[in-house]
Amino acid sequence: MVMNLLFPHYTRWVSVIILSLWMITLTGQESYFGTSIVLDTMDKTYRASKNEFIFKYQNFRKSHIEKMKSTYKDKAGKEMISEYQASADELIRQVRDNQYIFHPKIDTLVRTTLAKFKGPDIPNPEKILFLISKDLSLNAFCLSDGVLMINVGLFLWLYNNDQFASVLAHELGHFTLNHYNDYRYDYLLNEHSKNTKYELNQIKKQLQIKLRLPKIAYAKSYTTKPEHNENTNSKQILLVMRIILLLVFVPKNT
Repeated sequence: MVMNLLFPHYTRWVSVIILSLWMITLTGQESYFGTSIVLDTMDKTYRASKNEFIFKYQNFRKSHIEKMKSTYKDKAGKEMISEYQASADELIRQVRDNQYIFHPKIDTLVRTTLAKFKGPDIPNPEKILFLISKDLSLNAFCLSDGVLMINVGLFLWLYNNDQFASVLAHELGHFTLNHYNDYRYDYLLNEHSKNTKYELNQIKKQLQIKLRLPKIAYAKSYTTKPEHNENTNSKQILLVMRIILLLVFVPKNT
């Protein structure tokens, strides 16, 4: 964040982050890592770790999409898969743009903590992917595909590894129980259900109108008044008057 303000044109290439300095300044406690961590995005180790994550994530994404396709086969499921593909593309773009931290010390800390998790429903710790965000806010979360997102600000409030382990376990629990995917699928399913009901109601109205049209035309054929013809009426009146005159003024035979 500081680098963005001071060197906006060079942030993409070189970003130096000293975590322990932030921790001492903001919290007054000793650094969780014990020593400063300097991050150089031009360093070979950083670039190698970044490229390794992208390679693993691309393969991971393919397998996750196949799993979603076998689970969610309707219209709502297809929309959810499309959303996931877009978000995965955006994540890769952010990683390439150096928006995440890759450092051997942090990687060792996370891997060591994950290795302690054991259980039949817990993903293999060695296959779990994670990212460390440069965000200083106190937060961590798990993406729908199981990728752990850990804000670097989380370390500002940690005192020991047990606290860190509890946070990771909580977030992995969301993924294990499929909370996000279930919630999103139910939401989209409900939206599609509303749309379907609306479409059915529109079709029903159109059918009702079509069924009423013949009845209305039949009723009009019996209720429509005959057209008024002035010439016909005047001729009839004249004929009646002539008959009357003949009856009145024609002399009778004597």
